[in-house]
Amino acid sequence: MTSGATIDSFSTYIDPPLSSCKLYHYILSASSLSASTWTVEWSMTTTTGTTSAGFLSTGPIGFPLTVGMYY
Repeated sequence: MTSGATIDSFSTYIDPPLSSCKLYHYILSASSLSASTWTVEWSMTTTTGTTSAGFLSTGPIGFPLTVGMYY
């Protein structure tokens, strides 16, 4: 990873059973992959308005990444 790297956005594939379904997005971090505790760095809750399957984007995030951390 280079200095200044960011998570700009990400998408989750959903197939909601109802027209109103909550989806929770998280960015977690830890200093090692085997860490027993991860820190919630960013979160967002989205309520879908569709029963169609597809990808749901977080929209712009711009979360800055730190060298040496796992996400």
